[in-house]
Amino acid sequence: MLENAAYDAMLFDVAASDSGTGATGAALIERQEHATAANNAGAGGIGAAAPEVVRIEVFHSVDEVEAKWREAQECCACYGFQTFEWLSTWYKTIGAVLGIEPLIVHVSDARGDTLMLLPFGLQRRFGLSFISFLGGRTTDYNAPIVRADFAASLDAGAVDRLMTCALRQLPKADVIALERMPSLIEDRVNPLLGLPGLKHTGNAWVAVLGQTFADFKKRRSAKFFSTAARKWRRLSEIAPARLCIADTPDSTAEIMHALVLQKTRRLREMGVADLFARKGNLAFYSTLAQRHFERGLIQVSALRVGESIVATHWGMVFRSRFYWLMPTFETGYWARFSVGGLLMQRLVEWSISRGLSRFDLTIGDEAYKRLWADHSMPHYEYIRGLTTKGRLFCELRQTTRQIKNWAARNGRIRRWAGMWRRRSNV
Repeated sequence: MLENAAYDAMLFDVAASDSGTGATGAALIERQEHATAANNAGAGGIGAAAPEVVRIEVFHSVDEVEAKWREAQECCACYGFQTFEWLSTWYKTIGAVLGIEPLIVHVSDARGDTLMLLPFGLQRRFGLSFISFLGGRTTDYNAPIVRADFAASLDAGAVDRLMTCALRQLPKADVIALERMPSLIEDRVNPLLGLPGLKHTGNAWVAVLGQTFADFKKRRSAKFFSTAARKWRRLSEIAPARLCIADTPDSTAEIMHALVLQKTRRLREMGVADLFARKGNLAFYSTLAQRHFERGLIQVSALRVGESIVATHWGMVFRSRFYWLMPTFETGYWARFSVGGLLMQRLVEWSISRGLSRFDLTIGDEAYKRLWADHSMPHYEYIRGLTTKGRLFCELRQTTRQIKNWAARNGRIRRWAGMWRRRSNV
């Protein structure tokens, strides 16, 4: 951990500098001279892993920073949601349609090696401008790509000053809104948890897989798996039941078609707006699936009974983690077999057979996740007004959220809202 006194002197005495790389708003943060002075004054040294120079650059194009981004995701801590594949596809299919301007903040050491990459964007709505993570509502975990030693060297005060320094290099905005931030990045503490005024907004759920599925089952309800085995036998009596993973463009398209139909119908039954009716969403999921099934980053799978597709899943595999992201299933006759749960079990078995260590059920507090997960991972948000308008917006947002929370706890209002949503979706 870097000493606070050393950080005050060293880290954020910023001098504007021309990056010479096409990026704008570059800044050099000199450390060595100040570090020597701080040490001589008895303030304590800096960690051995701390870089001597920190450089901040801002890129306004995802393609312009692609080489640095891909290199960073190979050697730094991150989730699959922060890969260039995920966020560049999101930007080109959804972000650009929404008029979002990329603001990729690249923090590097004296050699130009990445210490942190913050995939931000600027969006204008409600007459205000917002700085937030690229990825929108399709991205479950928003976090930086960060080098482990740099993350370990940052205390809370340093994180706040680093963010202040980065904001100076960005276009003026009314609000910074960083949502869905996980407490961990892989197995490391997310350094952005050092930002002041964070609010806990929910949890993600994660299962540790172990060496065999038999070991996995021992840590969970025997009755639950006994019931699942009985349903699998009954299902297989109708026709052979099997897990199918798309491995060609045609099989990917076939499962995607079934997935969209199942998901759209299910959302309509729930009285929820159609996910694929939103601008760019279908293109995002379809493009990722078709481009990256061969590498295995995106996995589209189905549970088939004979030739019938009764459940589907759109997910991701990155490093040693399987991401359970979009499950869908048939209802009606097939509901008695819990086909969605049977597909999930087959994917857990598949993950263990491939040597993966985590099955990540991501965000949401659905009851079924507790049957599978070993632990939860808290998520936080950092919302701060940067101008008078922005601060007024944050106050109004907080008041609105309090009213919604009160309404959610009121059974009568909740039932009325559900009826209204279902009628409006007829």
